Amino acid sequence: MPDCQLVTCGICYDEMEAKKGVATVECGHIFDKECMEQYVEHARQQIQMRYHDTDDEDRPQLEMRVPCPICRTPLEDDQFESPEKH
Repeated sequence: MPDCQLVTCGICYDEMEAKKGVATVECGHIFDKECMEQYVEHARQQIQMRYHDTDDEDRPQLEMRVPCPICRTPLEDDQFESPEKH
């Protein structure tokens, strides 16, 4: 029987095999790669809408990075690049 570690996605709460389609963000939370991709896309759309709805003088104070869906720590964009993409 193969020894595989199961982890739980912080977004959908499904169990998945560690290192198989898993996105780990800098704050240490673990997500299913598909869930994280969908979350990041939605979060970026929300950030853009908030940016365009904000007065010019208040825009410098806006956080433009996508936050972790659990702890809200701003994440770096380069984290979302899949190593499997060619």
